[in-house]
Amino acid sequence: IGRNEHVTEEDLEIFKQARELSLEKIGCKRSVDSSGRYPSMIEFGKYEIQTWYSSPYPQEYARLSKLYLCEFCLRYMKSKNILHRHSKKCGCFHPPANEIYRKE
Repeated sequence: IGRNEHVTEEDLEIFKQARELSLEKIGCKRSVDSSGRYPSMIEFGKYEIQTWYSSPYPQEYARLSKLYLCEFCLRYMKSKNILHRHSKKCGCFHPPANEIYRKE
């Protein structure tokens, strides 16, 4: 962005290590996915789905290695624990539609 002559290579390396450690602790990807897909995996019910393309989720969700979706209300969550708590309170018992597929 600008020239920071007072930032040394050692400072840069310490910053990178701290960033990697913090991303690892919160469950985010540690490095950029070579495919460029975010999130790279979605858990939807009993299925684990590898994504083909990136999706416009908010930043805090988009950089997670796996995103968890409620199979009934389609709400997205950061962790399996949050999904389990949501499942106990979710009032939906089927996907939010009357018709899923029609063969004409």
